[in-house]
Amino acid sequence: AAITQFPDSHFNLVRPGGMIYGMLLQPGFNGIGFKPVISFKSRIVNVKRVKKRTGVSYGRTYHFDRDSTVAAVAAGYGHGLSRALSNKGYLLVRGRRAPIVGMVTMDVTLIDVTDIPKVAVGDEVVIFGHQGDASISVYEVAEWCGTISYEVTCGIGKRVPRVYIENGRVTGIVTLVGERLPKEHVPLSQERV
Repeated sequence: AAITQFPDSHFNLVRPGGMIYGMLLQPGFNGIGFKPVISFKSRIVNVKRVKKRTGVSYGRTYHFDRDSTVAAVAAGYGHGLSRALSNKGYLLVRGRRAPIVGMVTMDVTLIDVTDIPKVAVGDEVVIFGHQGDASISVYEVAEWCGTISYEVTCGIGKRVPRVYIENGRVTGIVTLVGERLPKEHVPLSQERV
């Protein structure tokens, strides 16, 4: 943030940090119009109806207070979703916030989608970023985790492919082993909200 406060530092060697991604350390310090250019997304891999009082995830730390619909999201702490989000925080599905229920596991996070119509396997899930008119900021995720935004973004693991987009088009994809895939392998999602 010092680069924005001290103009005399311009044209010297500076470390922009999260500014590269359109982020500043604190959300309120954004008087120069930065817009986030990073998002973290996944997909729903299972949807299931559960009965009232059903406990879910490891340790059954969450119990539903009504008959509900739970969705499994293909993202867990192995991907960079903090375990601190267990039983708190939200993910976006179909442009609506769905609460995280149960423990965040290595590969899967569960969300309550009871009040979101027509949720289906394959639906896009936004961990932080935009979906339609809705958004969850990296700052919100950091607050739910009791940390800072940089730790959230730095925690995104190598298992998560990096998809580079320019002018609304995929321009590159980099995988775990550094392989650069042709853009046809991961199409941009069609938002259905």
